[in-house]
Amino acid sequence: MTENQEQLSFRQAISGKWQVPLFIVSMLLFVVTLLVIRPKTVEPTFDEKLEDVVALAESNHYDDFYAQLNLLKDETKDRGELAKIYSTAAETRVGELKENYELGIGPSIHRSARQNYENIIGDYQQAFKYGWMEADDPRMKSVYTNVAFAYWGLGQTDEAIEMSRRAIDVAGQYESSLYRRLATMYLTAMPEGYQDLVMSLLDTMLADTDKENDTENYAWAFVKKVEVLISQGNESQAQSLLNSVEEVVLKSSFGEMVEFLRAVAVRKSGDIDTAEKMLRELLSRLKDRGDIYAQLCLELGEINYNQYRYQESQNFYNMVIDTQLGKDWYLAAMLGTAECIRMQYRYPEAIARYRDTLDLYHKSPLNRCVKAERIQSSLAKFSDTLTEIKDYNEALTVLEMEQEIAAENDVDAAYRYAISHHRLADELIAEYERVQRDTADVEETEQDQLWNQQQADLIEKHFTMAAEQYLRVARIGIKDNQLYGRCVREAAICYDSAGNPEAAIEVWKRFVEEWEGTSERADALFRLAQTYQSLGQFDEAIRYFKILREENPRSPAGFKAIVPMSQCYISMEPPDYKGAEAILQSVLDNEAINPDSPFFREAMLELGQLYYHVGDYPSAISCLTNAISRYPDDPSIGKAMFLAGDSYRKRCEVVNDRLKEIENDPTARINRDKLLDLRREMLMSARDYFAGAIKSYNKIPEDQRDRRDRIYLKHSWLYQADSLFDLGEYRQAVDLYEQAALRYQMTPTALMALVQVVNCHIKLGNPRAASSANSRAVSQLARMGDKELMDSEIALRREDWEQWFDWADNLGLW
Repeated sequence: MTENQEQLSFRQAISGKWQVPLFIVSMLLFVVTLLVIRPKTVEPTFDEKLEDVVALAESNHYDDFYAQLNLLKDETKDRGELAKIYSTAAETRVGELKENYELGIGPSIHRSARQNYENIIGDYQQAFKYGWMEADDPRMKSVYTNVAFAYWGLGQTDEAIEMSRRAIDVAGQYESSLYRRLATMYLTAMPEGYQDLVMSLLDTMLADTDKENDTENYAWAFVKKVEVLISQGNESQAQSLLNSVEEVVLKSSFGEMVEFLRAVAVRKSGDIDTAEKMLRELLSRLKDRGDIYAQLCLELGEINYNQYRYQESQNFYNMVIDTQLGKDWYLAAMLGTAECIRMQYRYPEAIARYRDTLDLYHKSPLNRCVKAERIQSSLAKFSDTLTEIKDYNEALTVLEMEQEIAAENDVDAAYRYAISHHRLADELIAEYERVQRDTADVEETEQDQLWNQQQADLIEKHFTMAAEQYLRVARIGIKDNQLYGRCVREAAICYDSAGNPEAAIEVWKRFVEEWEGTSERADALFRLAQTYQSLGQFDEAIRYFKILREENPRSPAGFKAIVPMSQCYISMEPPDYKGAEAILQSVLDNEAINPDSPFFREAMLELGQLYYHVGDYPSAISCLTNAISRYPDDPSIGKAMFLAGDSYRKRCEVVNDRLKEIENDPTARINRDKLLDLRREMLMSARDYFAGAIKSYNKIPEDQRDRRDRIYLKHSWLYQADSLFDLGEYRQAVDLYEQAALRYQMTPTALMALVQVVNCHIKLGNPRAASSANSRAVSQLARMGDKELMDSEIALRREDWEQWFDWADNLGLW
C-alpha cells in the first residue's frame, strides 16, 4: 500500500467518525439562528378573540360558539368584557331562534325549549349587571323587544307586555310596528282591563300612522278596533265605524276583513239570518284559504251550532281543520267539532276530540282564538251532561282533562273533581254489592275473586282521590267556612270508605278541633268515635262518645251514639255488660225521649239483644216482646222476633231441667203440672215468634238480605219446627221440616231437617215414611261435596253424618 493510499484511508475514517456529531451541532446552530431572527408573537386582544368566537356562530357552529364563549368568560374578570360576552350570547341566541322561527308572537312562531328563552333573559340581565347599556338608551328598543319575545315564549305575558311598553318608551319616536306588537299581546293574553288599553293603542295608531305609506298597519288598527268594539258589545259603534271605512282600508289586504266584521256586527246585534247570508256570500267569493276563510267558517260553525244544526256546524269546522293545520284557527275548529260531536251524543268520540284539542292547546296556550277558560267551560258542561246520565266514569275522564287546564286555585273545578271521584266510588260500591247479592249462592271462581279484588282496589283508589281532592278544596277555599267544613267532613268520610281509618281519624280530629262549639262538631265526634270503634280501639271510641254525650246530650248525634257506645262496652276485653246496660237503660228511663223516637226504639232493641247474649232470657223476652209490639214495622223486627223466640226456647231448657229433677218425686205433681203448662206456653210463644221472624224476613227481597238475615231466617225455619216437635205436633212439624229441607237442599241444614223428618215419622208410627226420609238424606249426603258440608254452623264431618244414618237404619224401626 502506498503512502497516499494510507493517508486517504485515514481521512475517510476521520470523516466517518465525526459525521453525526457535526450534523447535530449544525442543526442546533440553525435553530438558535431562527430563534434570534424570528419576529416577536403578539397576544390577540379580547375583541379579536371575541370576533373569532362570533365567527363560529356565523358559520352555524353554535355548540362550539357557546363552548368557546364560556372559556373566554372564564379568562376575564373585566366587567366591560363580561358585559360584551353576555350581550353577545343573548344576541346570538336571539338570532338563532329567529332563524328557526322560534321567537315572536305570531301564529307561525314555533315554541322553543324553555331553557332557550330563560337563557336569553338571563344573558341580557348579566350584561346589564356588568354595565352594558343604560336602561333608557335608544338602542335598548331591540333589547326590550327581544326580552319581550323571550317572556312570551315562557308564557309570562305580564312581563312580555311590560318589556314591549319599555320598547315603545325608549324608541324616541312613533313606530307603528311597536304599537301593533303590544296591541297583539294584549288581545292574545287578555289581561284584566285589556280592552281599554288596546283601544288606546289602536286610537294612537289610527291617529299617527301614515296611512298612505304604512297602509297595512293602519288597516290592521282599523279592523282591530272594530273587533274590540264588537267584543265589548258595542255593535252599533262598530257598524258606524264600518260605514265610515276609508278607501285605503278597503283596498288593503284587510278589505275582506271589513266585510266579515260587518256580518259579525249584524249577527251580534241579533239579525242571525242576515248575518249568515252575508257570511255565506262572502265565503263563496273567497279564493284564498287564509285567515279570512278560517274566520268565516268558524263564524258560520258557531251560528249553526247555536241553531242546533250540529252536523252543519261540524261541516264548517271541518273546512277549517282541512285547511288551517298549524294555525290558531285549527284549535278553535277542533274545539267546535268536539262540542258538535258531544251534542250528537257521540260521547266517546267527543272525549277523544276534546283530548286532541287540549293537547293542541298545551302546545300553543297563547293563541288568538281559544282561551283556557273557553275550553274549561266546555269540559264542565260535558261533565255535567255525563253526570246527569250517571256515566260517572266518563264524567271523571272529562274532569281530569279540566284539571289540566284549570287554575290551581280554581275552587269550583277542584270541587267538581272531588265529587266526581266520590260519585264513581259510590257507583262502584253499588255495582259490587249488586253482584255479590246476585252471586251469593254461587260458588266463587278464581275469575270472580280477581274481579272482586280489582273492584275493591278501584273503590279504594277513588275514595282516596276524593278525600285528597276534598282536602285540596278545603285548603284553597278556606275563606268559605261552609264549603271548608263540608269538604273536610267529606274527606274524612271518604278516607273511612277507602279503608283508611287512620287517615279518617286524623281528619276527624282536625275537624273536631277547628269546629268547637258548633253543631257540626257533634256529628264529627260521633264519626270519630265510630272510626275508633271500627279499629277495635274501644277505649278511645268510648272517650269520644262520652265527650259527645257531655257536650250534646240531647242532640241527634248524642242520642245516636248510645247504641254504638254500648256495643263498645260489650266488645271490650273483658266485656263491660253493666256499662252497656246502664247507658241503654238511661235512654228508656229518660222521660224527655219519646218512645216513638228512633233512639228509644234502637236502645230497646239493643238492650233486648244484650240480655239475650248474657243469658238473661226473662229480661230479653220482656224487652224484645215490648219492642215487637211497639214497632211491628221496624226493618230489624225479624231479628227481634228470632231472639224473642229463641229466648223462649232456651227458657224451656231450664223448665225441662227442672222437670227432670222432680220426675220421680210423687209430692211434686202440682208443680210438675204447672211446669208442663209453662213449658207448653213457652214453646207456643217460641213457635209464634219464629213464624213471625220467617214472615218478616220473607218481606225482604232475597237479594237484599245480608248474611246475618239469612242465618236467622234459616234457624227460624228449623226452630219453629223444633217447637212443634217438642209440643208433640209431629204432623205440622214434618211439614215445616220438609219445607226447610227443600229450601236449603244440598246443605247441612237440609240434612238436619231430614233427620227430624225421620224422628217425626217414627213418633207418628210411620216406619216406611221414616225409612224413605232416611234414604233421601243418605242420597243427598252422597251428592254433597266436603266444602258444602263444612260451610255451615253445623260442624259435622261426613263420617259423623254417615254414622248417624247407618245407626238409624240399623235400629230396626222400619
